[in-house]
Amino acid sequence: MGAADDKTMRVPLSDSLQNVKHDAFQMKKQLDELNMDEALTHAATMLQHLQKAYYTPKEYNELYLTVTDELRMVDVMLKDAFEKDSGMAGGEMYEKVQYNSSILPRMYLMVTVGTAMVKTQPELTKAVLDDLVEMSRGVQHPLRGIFLRNYLLQSMRQILPDSPPNPDEPREASVTDSVELLLKNFAEMNKLWVRMQHQGLQRDASARTAERKEIRNLVGTNLVRISQLDNLTVETYCEKVLPEILTQIVNCRDPLAQTYLMESIIQVFPDEYHLDTMKPFLKAVGDLHTQVNVKNIVNALVDRLSNYATSNDGTLSGKDGDVFSVFSGALGEIIGGRNGLALENVLGMQIPLIQLALTCYKNEPEFINKILRTTAEMVTTYLSQNNLTSIPSSSPASRETVALLKLPITVYAADSAPLRILELSNFADAFGIMANETKKIVATFIIEKIMEAEASIDLDHFDGALTVVKCLYNSDTDAPDNEDLDLAARFALLLDTASPKDNFEMTIRLSGEFANADTAAKSFLLPTIFARFCQIGRDCAAENPEISRDAFSKAHELVQTLADSELPLISIRLYLQGAASIQHCNFEGSVDLCYEFFTQAFVIYEEEISDSKEQVAALQQLTSTLLKVECFKEEEHASLRSQCVLAASRLLRKADQARAILWTSHVFWSSKVQSSDSEEKQAVELRNEKKVVDQLKKASKTAEKCLEALLRQQLYIEILEKAHFYISDGLENADLQSLADSMSQKIKEKQSENNANAESDKLAAHFEELKIKFENQSTDENRSEQPEVQEEPVENPATDESPVETNEQ
Repeated sequence: MGAADDKTMRVPLSDSLQNVKHDAFQMKKQLDELNMDEALTHAATMLQHLQKAYYTPKEYNELYLTVTDELRMVDVMLKDAFEKDSGMAGGEMYEKVQYNSSILPRMYLMVTVGTAMVKTQPELTKAVLDDLVEMSRGVQHPLRGIFLRNYLLQSMRQILPDSPPNPDEPREASVTDSVELLLKNFAEMNKLWVRMQHQGLQRDASARTAERKEIRNLVGTNLVRISQLDNLTVETYCEKVLPEILTQIVNCRDPLAQTYLMESIIQVFPDEYHLDTMKPFLKAVGDLHTQVNVKNIVNALVDRLSNYATSNDGTLSGKDGDVFSVFSGALGEIIGGRNGLALENVLGMQIPLIQLALTCYKNEPEFINKILRTTAEMVTTYLSQNNLTSIPSSSPASRETVALLKLPITVYAADSAPLRILELSNFADAFGIMANETKKIVATFIIEKIMEAEASIDLDHFDGALTVVKCLYNSDTDAPDNEDLDLAARFALLLDTASPKDNFEMTIRLSGEFANADTAAKSFLLPTIFARFCQIGRDCAAENPEISRDAFSKAHELVQTLADSELPLISIRLYLQGAASIQHCNFEGSVDLCYEFFTQAFVIYEEEISDSKEQVAALQQLTSTLLKVECFKEEEHASLRSQCVLAASRLLRKADQARAILWTSHVFWSSKVQSSDSEEKQAVELRNEKKVVDQLKKASKTAEKCLEALLRQQLYIEILEKAHFYISDGLENADLQSLADSMSQKIKEKQSENNANAESDKLAAHFEELKIKFENQSTDENRSEQPEVQEEPVENPATDESPVETNEQ
């Protein structure tokens, strides 16, 4: 019957299942009556339903399971009958079922009767099973044949000979016979499975591939049965089993079959077998169809061996020698023998190799170095052939490279030794073949692992680490983003501080590298280096004054680099931070260097900053830092105070001038300078009342020049608040009190002139708060001026009068 007739006469699966149940009922009825001939006739009728080829593999499997489940009853009854009857009954029955005119029912019945007969007559095992395997060749329809041979495989599972070969009894069935039977059955099933792909129209090829995947386990069961033979030795596997399996796989030239069966070999056979057969297995991998993804097969084998090594103290040895060398050589032959192999697949096969090295040879870096060197050479050749400078960051090959480099980093980090990756001599070569964006991924991964392990970078690892971190801030193709620059800056904090000399040397070198970045990157990177220099200067001030002085000198040079890069605000801030740090050091010339930091900050302020808002912000920093620094003598401090006052008077807006003058008034009151009277270093407060009052008066005059009424009123309030601060802090001056009264009067006048609004109400509330503070202050002063009368009790031992009574008298 042709395929077209099958389709036109297609019987629904539900109808076929119903018919099977009907025939099975008749068969069981005859079995209950012990009428074996009629039972087999009904069984043959039931098996006819398996002749239908128009079902999909999934539907056919459901039909097959229903039929064979019913057929198990025949097997049980036959076994009981053969055990009760003489030995001839089984042979007669086996011969009788062969007369069935339809080959598929005939073969199913032969398998059923033959396996039942062998259970009672073991001496016939070899002959019967050989006959069944050979006779099954009569069914060449792929789907029917595969399921028939699967039924044969299931039926003979319990009767396969599994005893060692007996030289004295060569005719006795042994495990060798089972191996041959299973290999024959495997070869035939694989041929049928491959043939399914080439039936039908080309446009249905993808659908047939999907159907083949649904029944692939039926073919692989043969390999499972072989692996389950207890007396299968390594020698038999190496000399007989694997060569025949590999021959079938390689010769079938079917990508699906080759991929599945190679992976099945890896999964079903013991690890020890793989160790002794790596060379032939990997050679077969190289001979597979070009459409087969050999990377997955190699990965599966390495995963299996790595797990085995982990459970066996990391040792791997086979008869072919060093496992890594065998693997490495075989992969080289695979790559060289497969023309047109995509770069990502080539790199993908290096990943399992480095995984094997990290699992079994973690303490032998030459293996990992060899992989990295080979990877770099292969990629370099590829780039040269394609006129490229690096692997594109979005390509699959780039992802494989990242995965390759992350593996050793992850393993070393798990051992709390992430810096070991920098000890690999060929790591830089493998790292350098990537595009800058890809380098950033690996660099970020390394730095994060170092931080997680709380490790520090010493001088031995500094060069390697610097090679990695460069990509975060130095790129010819794209501008680094803030996250990259932030990570690069944090790299400076990972430098080892155990040795001040080494720490200083590494910081100097890192400073030189960061100084070559663009202006935007410098604003991120150099402040961190500056802070590093200042920290070294402070830490070494007592025991290593030379290093301390050199560190602050380098910090000074670094800020000058920023100033030359047109970053004035950052430069001023760093100069002032440096001055604040140096004041705590006592090395020779520390005060002069601190003064130099301050003067350079003023130079940049005067020459580089023209924006009024930036001037105000910078002047605030200058004034507040001068208040904190206590190492200057009066002469030096006076010069800096004058610069602050002068800068305040030169601000563009009158309001800014007035407020800046108020700030600078503090340097005449709260600043500390070194006492000239004391031999020891001692700072004393200035407390220059006259200068403070002069500054407040100057601020008042400047405020009067503001044209905006509300702004002028606000400045008056700020001047009054500042006057209250100084009075509260002990500045007793009639001019100051007069100024405060004058400000209060002016504020009242302005309040009467202003129109009521939210801003004026806010100022009025602020003024009322100040009035209360002044009133409370006056009350406190009056109380403090009243003399305290101390009443002393008079002792009079002759009387019992109390002190109170005595006072009254």
